[in-house]
Amino acid sequence: MNTHNETRSVVISNFRNLGISDDMYSGERLVLNRTLDRNNLGGLVTILGYNNSGKTNVLDAICKINGLAFEETDNCDFNEKGKPFVYFDVAGGKYGQMEQPILTPGVHRITIEGSLKSLLLYVLKQKESYALYVEHMSEKGMDPLAPVEYMNDCLAFIRGKVSLENTAEYISYILSDRTDIQCRDLGNILYYIGRREIQSVANESTRMSVKGTVMDDIVLVGEGMGPFRKSTGVEPEYIEKDRMDEYRSKNKGIKSFVKMVVDATGLDSGSIEDYDIVEFTGGVRETEVVPDAFSERYGYNLGSNVYRYDRRIIKESDLESKISEPSFFICNLFTILGYDPGILDEKYLESSKTRENLEKEFNAELQMASEEFNSLVPMDGKRYGMNMRIDSDHIRFSLSVNGEPVKLEHQSEGFRWLFEFFLNFLRSKKFMAGDLILLDEFGGLLNFDTVRRLTEYMRTFGKRTGITFVIATQNPMAIDINHLEEVRMVMSNEDRTSSVINDFTGFGYNGDMDAVRPILSSLTVNHHFLQTGGTYTVFVRTVKEYFLLSRFAEKSGTDLDVIPLLDTENGIGDQAIESMKTIDRRPVLLVSGNDSKFREMLKEKGVETCSVSDILDGAEDLSDLLSDEDRMKMDDIDGSFDSVYSVVQRLADTASKETLENCSEFLDYLSV
Repeated sequence: MNTHNETRSVVISNFRNLGISDDMYSGERLVLNRTLDRNNLGGLVTILGYNNSGKTNVLDAICKINGLAFEETDNCDFNEKGKPFVYFDVAGGKYGQMEQPILTPGVHRITIEGSLKSLLLYVLKQKESYALYVEHMSEKGMDPLAPVEYMNDCLAFIRGKVSLENTAEYISYILSDRTDIQCRDLGNILYYIGRREIQSVANESTRMSVKGTVMDDIVLVGEGMGPFRKSTGVEPEYIEKDRMDEYRSKNKGIKSFVKMVVDATGLDSGSIEDYDIVEFTGGVRETEVVPDAFSERYGYNLGSNVYRYDRRIIKESDLESKISEPSFFICNLFTILGYDPGILDEKYLESSKTRENLEKEFNAELQMASEEFNSLVPMDGKRYGMNMRIDSDHIRFSLSVNGEPVKLEHQSEGFRWLFEFFLNFLRSKKFMAGDLILLDEFGGLLNFDTVRRLTEYMRTFGKRTGITFVIATQNPMAIDINHLEEVRMVMSNEDRTSSVINDFTGFGYNGDMDAVRPILSSLTVNHHFLQTGGTYTVFVRTVKEYFLLSRFAEKSGTDLDVIPLLDTENGIGDQAIESMKTIDRRPVLLVSGNDSKFREMLKEKGVETCSVSDILDGAEDLSDLLSDEDRMKMDDIDGSFDSVYSVVQRLADTASKETLENCSEFLDYLSV
């Protein structure tokens, strides 16, 4: 099996009415990810079903997957075959035990804690700091040092080993001009730097909030030799990290050498550790993750954290508080945007300039958050804004619409749910690719337009981040007719158990040809609720046709609804024709080749047909629209639903210019 077509599922055994079996490993399977390729890992899984079919039971079971204890109520109350058991199945277990990813500092704002020395070195090592250093030296008409020499200067100054006149000046310049750095003791730090006394407080425990990008690791060797240089002839060396092992093998006796020099000269050695090799990693220690078989194959570590959204209501009274007694919402908002709430300290904020700088940067962050939030709400001419005001003793968050202030408590319940979901949840977590977010009864408080926007946002957000949203809903706007691969049906069985059906080829019942009808029945709506309006519709008979046509229509921005039929590959009978007519008065069916008799027969029965052969002589099916290079990619399909999805999805993302032009021509033909 091609690894591109591997999947991840959660297997549920003997949990309430799900997966009742003597074998704990052969329970009910919910497919979470139809491909493990990082670019198409995340997105939406939408669980549908009639009332009491077991939708919520599926979400409850997933919550137990990381060791949460089962309760008595999790046992099946009509069968005692076994104890509840839930686990992830990744590619049939072929990759064995996988490492959980570790979050490491990067371009996001983070809080760092440790000795002042470590924190300063971490900040000074960031690219933004080095850029300010270069700017400062250029302004003074001096040539800036290379990064390793610059770091060596900084390290020597902070340890107080040598007196560097310029170093204190440019370190002060950097810290003063890095407006993203927030630290309640920054004024004192600058004071000690200016007096060349920073080493006297270098080991004090400190906390900073900062963002930036760390330069590639630099290794400094022998930087503290100081007074021994003349007597020993040893000069500082600078080597890159990839040469560390080589240096270690050649200089195993460096500490013994330094001790010998100290004994011979009688000089004060200070700390012998100063003469060790220094691997500069700054104040945040990054944990190394040993690659496992999965990460070696796919290039990332697969996260397995499960987050269930539980609404936390934000009240109007939460939006304002004293700086000395910040509300939970204010503290949480600082954390969400990457700031350390500890900077809400009267001593730190007593300077009006400090408050002004903090307010300016914080509002810049809120503006970006506002733009993201506005992508979730209906575009009815309203633009929501968020703002923070910080004065000498109070801090207040405010909401506005088109620049006019509004009260949160005067907004609709649906708006407040969305506002809370966005601020209290989506912006408050550090998600990893592979993590799951669970939402029950999704969309119950939101209007249809907002639900459609939010599901599209989650689909896009999921693909970008690798996060999978698993939602249980009865809201028809959560279903996209062109993304039926997202839908899972939970069906009740006669024996009181429930089954999970993972793709639309299994949704049909009683010989119904309409793959979408069970979805509609569970939602108690008609087909037009799922169709997007103002579009044209094409019926298809195979999974490959569904994915090819819907994906290339989506990629080109073509207004098209693609609806799959079931069990019609070998012909179209009267039952299938009636199914199409209940959906569209003049249905259009995609057919292969150019069988004129077959097409004429369908036309007489009220079904229009279209074929690739209409624009391309000799063509048989949609595959003939692909370039030779792209057609070869289709060879990876092994015939399964998941395989077809993953291959076509990857193909749509990487299609050649020839393929895109051919598909665009065919879609233009369909729209006429």
